[in-house]
Amino acid sequence: AADWDSELPDASRDYAIEMIISHLLRAEMFEEAANLLANEAFVRGRLDALGRQNATRRHIMDCEILYKILSHPDGESKSKVNPRSALKRAYEALGAQLNPKASEFNIEEQRLMTIEAGRAHYEIGFSLAERRCWHAAIAHWESSQELLLSSLGMVEFVAAIQYNVGVVFAEMNEYEQG
Repeated sequence: AADWDSELPDASRDYAIEMIISHLLRAEMFEEAANLLANEAFVRGRLDALGRQNATRRHIMDCEILYKILSHPDGESKSKVNPRSALKRAYEALGAQLNPKASEFNIEEQRLMTIEAGRAHYEIGFSLAERRCWHAAIAHWESSQELLLSSLGMVEFVAAIQYNVGVVFAEMNEYEQG
């Protein structure tokens, strides 16, 4: 088993963490890519190696590429992986690792990391909404809203999240929920 979340600096490990999903996709190893994207140790290692913001963007990009391949008629025939399930699992793993542990940081660091986590959940929500994974998108936007409200109070960004959730409920014809 790979030691994805080792805290020891290693340039080759950092490269592998950043690029392995791309290599797996080129090799048409879709199930392996989906499983790795949902592996909490891998996600934790990515966050440590690339930084929270870059790791989140890379993870979202890799998930979207995997989803696109698996949703294409050729990709469906080459894999038994369900694109929506793979996407949701990968984002659940990422979301679970985003929230900072309160005891590890001072108050200002905690606040900044909470804001980063809120923004990351917001981006994950958009990725899910673009693929019509409505309930999962709403869950991430609600996490984003909670984190940002706790750090920033009611700001325009939080209002935008509420607007997005309302649009999704309208898209699902569930007007009473929003």
